[in-house]
Amino acid sequence: MANKLKCAECLYAKQDMVASEYTKKKCKGCEVDSYCTCKKKSCKCGEGCEFKYTDRICPKQQLKWAAYQCANAASEYHKSLLNVSPNGDKQTEITWSGCKHGKRRVNV
Repeated sequence: MANKLKCAECLYAKQDMVASEYTKKKCKGCEVDSYCTCKKKSCKCGEGCEFKYTDRICPKQQLKWAAYQCANAASEYHKSLLNVSPNGDKQTEITWSGCKHGKRRVNV
């Protein structure tokens, strides 16, 4: 039986920017779809943002909860969210037991 490396210590555990939760939504489409938290039709939250209308996260947003996923294509957990419980609850830490394909991060 191969040794398993816990997902919390694995090099392939990466933040999933799309699944993470921010104080405001992305600036993409802000004025059209009222994507921001102010819910105004002519929203100004993304005004002057260099990332507006892109898939990048606006630096004006604050992270509320960081989602982590497995980025190792060889793993059975590939693209799985590692800090979400089986019933969908968000967890503050990665609690998954890991797989045999993990690689230890140098600074753990």
